[in-house]
Amino acid sequence: MAVDNSSSSPSFRELDDVFLQSQARIWLGEVLRTRFDEQISIGDLLSDGEMLSRRKINGT
Repeated sequence: MAVDNSSSSPSFRELDDVFLQSQARIWLGEVLRTRFDEQISIGDLLSDGEMLSRRKINGT
């Protein structure tokens, strides 16, 4: 049985990446007690020094 690799459906790796980024966004929001715009990538959120220092300022 041949597998068609030319289909336009997302691969498992792509779906896994989307799922993990979604879970990381949820976890980070819970830790910082805030909600993030879903259009901003998790990489951009993590590279934002202001956001990370907010956790330290709150002291929680």
